[in-house]
Amino acid sequence: MIQKMGDTPLFGDLPLQSAPDSTGFTNTKHETRYALRDELLLPKALIREELPEIYEIAGDLTTAIAQEFCQSLDLRAELNRRLRRATLNLRDLFLADEQQQTFNVRVSNARIAEKAQLAFRFNDSIDPRLLKQSLITELKRVCDNDGIEYTIDDLRRTIDIAVMRDPERLRTAVRLALRQYLRMSTSEPIPEFEFGSASVLQAKKAAYGIFPSDLNKEERDFAEFIDGDTTGTVKWWLRNRENTKWATRIVLPTGRRFFPDFIVGVTNRSTPDSIALVEIKDDGMTGRLQADANLMKIRVQHQEYKNVFWTYRADQGIWARVRYDDGLNRIVPQGAFKIAEMVYLT
Repeated sequence: MIQKMGDTPLFGDLPLQSAPDSTGFTNTKHETRYALRDELLLPKALIREELPEIYEIAGDLTTAIAQEFCQSLDLRAELNRRLRRATLNLRDLFLADEQQQTFNVRVSNARIAEKAQLAFRFNDSIDPRLLKQSLITELKRVCDNDGIEYTIDDLRRTIDIAVMRDPERLRTAVRLALRQYLRMSTSEPIPEFEFGSASVLQAKKAAYGIFPSDLNKEERDFAEFIDGDTTGTVKWWLRNRENTKWATRIVLPTGRRFFPDFIVGVTNRSTPDSIALVEIKDDGMTGRLQADANLMKIRVQHQEYKNVFWTYRADQGIWARVRYDDGLNRIVPQGAFKIAEMVYLT
């Protein structure tokens, strides 16, 4: 018998699967629906940090960034760095080796501007030219108010040197400025159900009563760790699904969004709905933990849910808590992760 092309399934007898929806869950004809457990008293929706479109606030935002940045400067000291004694990385400026030297030299304005320019390009939504002009305008205003003599070239050089020497100062200013424009939204409810196989393991404190089948090994083991809490600290937990409309998120200085891995209802935690956020890393003993993206994420807090607890599996299977060390510019261990400590805002 002759079959028409349209009568033959393109992918044979593979199970049919629908496209993902805004819940982040997909359903196939072989999956079971698991309902959100009302008895756990989860909130109807999570609080999400949202920003207006950057083009709507660009001028005001760069002005706010400039104000935050200039407040953190010792202006007289920075303006006096025309002929200065400084420790710079000569590999970056002139040489090809790792040698660090102390020297007296007026590095050219063009060279400093070139190096500083890289620090201005960490947020694709913010025009670096507009940001730099706002910085110059604000620095000029502060100098005029304080009676500090300057030229426009002095201001440009001061900003470039400050940014080149301490790029994190600018990122901190962006983070603080963005806070002024954040909106808290609860417009997207937590889905009433999720899908999983009929054989998925049950979980006592999970929002849907199961361990989601798409958890990676570290996430699964941590979920079992908090699900087994017998102290009464953990009331419920929910996997925070990245890039879904309902999931909570934190706005980063880059303008991107950070979705911590788990949302945990914690007895006596003084945040809305007693919620704590937890980020799981599966690479605590490798250099990947120290990636720039992680170094940025670990320094931010949710406007309402506050600090995010970071943890990874350390020696002998113990969950280690980690924190950011300003002096080292690294993520460092802070002892064992203790469920009871999720009560505290730190």
